This record gives sequence, C-alpha cells and structure tokens, in this order.
Amino acid sequence: MTELLANHVAGRWQSGSGAGTPLFDPVLGIELVRVDATGLDLPAAFAFAREQGGNALRALTYRQRAGLLGAIVKVLQANRDAYYEIATSNSGTVKNDSAVDIDGAIFTLGQYAKWGDALGDVRALRDGEAVKLGKEPVFQSQHLQVPTHGVALFINAFNFPSWGLWEKAAPALLSGVPVIVKPATATA
Repeated sequence: MTELLANHVAGRWQSGSGAGTPLFDPVLGIELVRVDATGLDLPAAFAFAREQGGNALRALTYRQRAGLLGAIVKVLQANRDAYYEIATSNSGTVKNDSAVDIDGAIFTLGQYAKWGDALGDVRALRDGEAVKLGKEPVFQSQHLQVPTHGVALFINAFNFPSWGLWEKAAPALLSGVPVIVKPATATA
C-alpha cells in the first residue's frame, strides 16, 4: 500500500484514520499516494488557526508579515524542480503547463511580499483622511483597517493547486488573517 499523505492540522502533521483515496499517475497509472481526512479534528484546526495563528499574525506588522511571505518565496524557489516533478507525475502536465501554476504562485507571493513591505511597520492601515468632529481640530475621527479575528477557509480547485492557493492565502496572511486550506483531492 502506498503512503498516506499527512495533513497539517492544528499545528502538527496528522494522518487521517481511513484507508484513503488513491491518487494515480495519469500517464503511467501507478498509485502515487493516498489522501484521507477521516477522523481529523476540524474544530481543533479552526480553534488553532483563530487563536494561535491569528494572535501570532496580528502581533506582527505588515512589513514583518511581508517578510514571512518572502521567506515562503525562498522555500518555493529552492524546491521548484521538485514541484515540477510532482506536477508532472500527479497532473500529467508538461513543464510549460506546470510553469503557469508553480511560477505564477511564486511570482504572486513575491508581489504580495513587496506590497506588504511597502506598507511598513504598522499593524493597522488608515482608511481615508481624519475627519473633524467639531469646530476645533482636537476632535477628530480616523477610520482604521485592522485584521479580522477570524480565519479564511479556502477550498482549492484541482487546477492550479499552487497558484490557486497562494493568490488567496497571500493577501489573507499579509492582512493578519490565518488560513485553512482544503486542497482538491486530485491534486492534494
């Protein structure tokens, strides 16, 4: 029996308790891995994301969160050839097709890292100009954009598994919102 692909849930790697669904090489027909989420504690995953992940992200500035995105870019770039190999085996694509997904993900993530760095060492963003509330300029109001205390849930499509993930996760993470991703079974 092939390897059961682990899930990263509530801060640790876990395997489902079922037999799993086999994923096959579309060209050769050989079984690559199995995937399963049976028995995973999803309420614990949401609680971990909201409490641990959310608190940690909101404690950082935009520049610091952008730095984390930049670090992910470096990991993706360092493992780029392995991702091409996985895409070719699992999706049956050729290198040029996989490039749209893999390199698109790396570029998109890098772009959000640049934008976040430009926002600077702040934890909230000003929304418009301050508004006078009285005759004297002492009484003013300023709207701020702050990270929400929730979690972003992404159900990823089977096509563009890398780019599809990072084009959604990057702005959420940059904004201080933790993410939970359910990848498509076929391209997990």
